[in-house]
Amino acid sequence: LGYNSPLIVIDGVVGFDDMQRINPNDVESITVLKDASAAIYGAQAANGVILVTRKRGKIQKPTLTYTGNLTFTQPTRLPKLMSSSQYAQAENEYLQSAGQPKKWTDLDIKAWQDNTDPIGHPNTNWMEEVYKKWTPQYMNTLSLTGGTDNVRYYLSGQLTKEDANFKRNDGLAYKQRQFHAAIDFDVTKDLTMSVDLNTRVQDKQSSFFGSGNSQVQIFLQSPITPAYYPNGLEGPSQFGYNPVLLGTKVPGYTNTITGVNTIKGSFKWKLNKLLKGLYVDGFAASSKTSIDYKRFQKIWNVYSYDKSTDEYVPIRGGQESLNPNLQQQESKAGNTTYNIKLGYQQKFGKHSIDGFVAYEQNEGSGFNIAATRRDYTTDQIEQLFAGSSVGLTNNGSAYENARQNYFGRFNYGYNNKYYLNVTMRYDGSQNFPSSNRFGLFPSISAAWRISQEDFMKKVVFINDLKIRGSWGKMGNDAIPPFQYLQPINTD
Repeated sequence: LGYNSPLIVIDGVVGFDDMQRINPNDVESITVLKDASAAIYGAQAANGVILVTRKRGKIQKPTLTYTGNLTFTQPTRLPKLMSSSQYAQAENEYLQSAGQPKKWTDLDIKAWQDNTDPIGHPNTNWMEEVYKKWTPQYMNTLSLTGGTDNVRYYLSGQLTKEDANFKRNDGLAYKQRQFHAAIDFDVTKDLTMSVDLNTRVQDKQSSFFGSGNSQVQIFLQSPITPAYYPNGLEGPSQFGYNPVLLGTKVPGYTNTITGVNTIKGSFKWKLNKLLKGLYVDGFAASSKTSIDYKRFQKIWNVYSYDKSTDEYVPIRGGQESLNPNLQQQESKAGNTTYNIKLGYQQKFGKHSIDGFVAYEQNEGSGFNIAATRRDYTTDQIEQLFAGSSVGLTNNGSAYENARQNYFGRFNYGYNNKYYLNVTMRYDGSQNFPSSNRFGLFPSISAAWRISQEDFMKKVVFINDLKIRGSWGKMGNDAIPPFQYLQPINTD
């Protein structure tokens, strides 16, 4: 199906947060399910499952922890480009092989080699002009954890900043701030309730053209074109796309602000009064994501040198036919998950039993609106109303999805040596027609912990050895929805 990403489950909830963006200092453990054990996640488990569990409070005195990271990054490798003299010699050789006269004289080549004429014979190393040797990244985290017999808490906040790797970036950077809270409180001896809160703001400020276009323009430029003149003005370069400007806000900008808010309420109720080892737990989780995107192109100038007048003549950068234009987009998405589970866990001598049956319902929806305006008379008013009504565009879309799941698991262990695990999931996805919407995803596994056998006690160099075999069925519903519907042509 062309989709090979694993399913990410954070704090027991699918799609609850972005694993790449959560604070790494908040992570308690990461577990990868890559065999039949992933079948418990049914139609979303074909590419494996990654389980992320964040830290929670413990019974201890309040502990305040600060973690600060300062990292310097650099490109792994930058291509080594020709110098101006090498470029001129190569061009002369090409012309001679084509039966044409040389373009550059020996005096020209010597002037480039000696770097004696920065205006008439510049020698530009575009990689060095555009990129920093080192780029700083900052991460600051503050956490507070503690608890009593009745209340336990873990709170953390994080500030992150990653600067752009352009020498001249006008403050372009990725900034992130987030807050995480996990609070557990015992209502009674048998009932525990928990609240998890997470909020994050991602502020990505980049140039209008982006790093990819800057890189392309570096390879299109010749070293005999100046990046800057001695007075600091920018040179003309190919088509006016001087790479030292493309990584700045001078020709425009692209700003993306993403807000993520999640909340999860959960409980666990021990029903020992009914049956020892019996319990019921569940949760309700909600996540909201908003994205504000704004991309504005400005008018900018580069300069050519007029030797006859000793003047620097401004030339419009980029394509002269392009006036300032604005693209603006807003997206919002929401996701809600409900989960209820009835479980039983008990030991009988050398035998241990652990199992549960559960129901889960997930619903999601979102929308997107976008608009563009062109031919602004000025680049000082960066709002939609200020653009021309000629050629304007607007668009929008919306979506909704849902999943319904019934699943369970049974574990049996004997004497900490022999294990049997059986799971079953009856998974329903709205991506399929109602007649074929549900699928059954079973799995079974068995393990033998050989290191617990008496004949292994004398093998001192092996602490833990287990042989495990498993079989399971997993699915993949990562397809566009509503393919089973017949589209209607309205033309």
